[in-house]
Amino acid sequence: MKKIICAIVLLSVALGVCACSNGKAGVEMTAVIIELRGRTALVEPVENDSALASSDRISFSTSALDDIGAQVGDTVRILYSGEIMESYPAQIIAAGWSIVKKAAP
Repeated sequence: MKKIICAIVLLSVALGVCACSNGKAGVEMTAVIIELRGRTALVEPVENDSALASSDRISFSTSALDDIGAQVGDTVRILYSGEIMESYPAQIIAAGWSIVKKAAP
């Protein structure tokens, strides 16, 4: 009986740790920059990106991100918390970003 209770407790703890570590702190989105205003970027997720199911336009602050020389028209990969705030445009908290493809001159 003690072994069963111990196994249940261990399983519960393991599932709890997995649930906490799967907080979507590393979700990626690929999008095209449509506007850069101050320290805010407005993007459109590319076709077939899962973020597109939430909104066609998503805004995020770039103030805590590295300056990657991004410009309007560039395709970027954005690392974010996984939460997409329901507003229009939708909003995310970005943790990082990188340029996938520069816009044609």
